[in-house]
Amino acid sequence: MKQTISSILQQARFIVDEDSYVLVKLPTQGSVFALGIIAQLAEPFLVFIMDSFEITLILSEEGYTNFANRLPTHTKGGAYKLITLDVELEPDLTGLIATLANALAQANVSILPYAAYSRDHLCVPKEDVETALEALKRLQESFV
Repeated sequence: MKQTISSILQQARFIVDEDSYVLVKLPTQGSVFALGIIAQLAEPFLVFIMDSFEITLILSEEGYTNFANRLPTHTKGGAYKLITLDVELEPDLTGLIATLANALAQANVSILPYAAYSRDHLCVPKEDVETALEALKRLQESFV
């Protein structure tokens, strides 16, 4: 049966990773440095995005602390907490992130959304994690 946003939210658990994460910006020439660090990190969550403008990493605070001296001309952003939507998602599902983003925007929580193969993840500012969880709980309750 095709998944719906309602069915997903009724069964989903929102799991907050105990680690905190750091957003890092590098120039595009820094890919060798970034990939070298990623190869050495044994972390359950990290992000590497490279486009024509920049490289973006999301690393645990500990990973950043251990490797910051190897990141040339980088910019460190704020601290984030990772919220994982713990339910397997079908790849053709539409509207879930929009629904989550709308609920969090109404609570004035900014997000950095990421999709893995079967689960979605949200990075929220560390100081807003409780507000985010409350907003997501209200959203879930509205679908019961």
